[in-house]
Amino acid sequence: MAKEINCLCCYDIINDENVVKYMIFDDDKWQNYDYCLSCVKYLLEHKWYDYIKGIKYPDCEKNFKYLLECGLPKYLTVDTKYHSIVIKKLYYENSEKTSNLITSLSIIEFENLKKDIFEFYTNFSGITDYLFNIKILLQKYNL
Repeated sequence: MAKEINCLCCYDIINDENVVKYMIFDDDKWQNYDYCLSCVKYLLEHKWYDYIKGIKYPDCEKNFKYLLECGLPKYLTVDTKYHSIVIKKLYYENSEKTSNLITSLSIIEFENLKKDIFEFYTNFSGITDYLFNIKILLQKYNL
């Protein structure tokens, strides 16, 4: 790598051994990701569960509404935010990888939960009963 940069998450120096590249479109050029390999693997394994935790145990109404508005995440994004540009492909350890976040759900369950969360968001009228209702919704998927 020509230019030395630090991972935006752990601040380790990104080098040839821990670099991750990404593509937004199939015919795009590979770009260096601003996160090191360890952090990317962590994000792929934990980002989806962090989302579920955020809607199951919210710490504020504004963040809860933001998570519902963003919808259920399926892919890693360029800046790791939920509502951002989705990464099509990743490249690390000498091979292309998917940017799919790891979940405990089947594809059908994932799509159903995504729809349920969207319906919950569109019918969301206030903070008063959401904790009870969201927990019932998540229990339906054993989350």
